[in-house]
Amino acid sequence: MKQILTTFTAIALTSPLYAAEILPANGVWSGTSASEVHQINENHMVLRSNSAYLSFDPASEVSAMVGMSGTCYGAVEMAPPMANGTGHCVFSRDDGDAMFSHWTITALTADGAATGTWSVLGGRGTLEGASGGGSFASKTDPETGVFQNTVTGAVVIP
Repeated sequence: MKQILTTFTAIALTSPLYAAEILPANGVWSGTSASEVHQINENHMVLRSNSAYLSFDPASEVSAMVGMSGTCYGAVEMAPPMANGTGHCVFSRDDGDAMFSHWTITALTADGAATGTWSVLGGRGTLEGASGGGSFASKTDPETGVFQNTVTGAVVIP
C-alpha cells in the first residue's frame, strides 16, 4: 500500500497539472459592438455580431485578462427571453501573448443582458496551452453599441 501511495504522489507531483497556475478571470469588459440585425418577425431576429473588447476592469489585482483587448464575433438567434448563439474571441496583449476562446449564449435576462458560458481554446506566448472558462452576462446599449460584459471564471496556464 505504501508503494502505491508513493507512486501516486510521484505521478501527481510530476504531472503538468500540478505545476499549472490558475488565474481568476473575474471582471468587466467594456467595448463597442456592431451587429447586423436580420428581423424574422416582431419578436424574433438573428444577429451577426462583431465586438471590439477595448478594456478589462479586473475584480482582483491578479487576473488572466489584465492588459488584454480583442475581438469577438458570432451569431445569435433571439426571441426574448430565448437566446441561442455561439462565437469566438481573440484577445491579446502588446507583448504578443494571446488567448483564444469560444462563447455560447443561452438566455436573455429581464433587463436584456445576454448570458452564457465561455471557454478557453488555447493561447500563444505565456498563455500557450491555456484552458479554463466560466460564465458571462453582457449588456449592449442598442443606440450606441457600447457594452459591458461581466465575466466570472478562471484560466489555467500550464
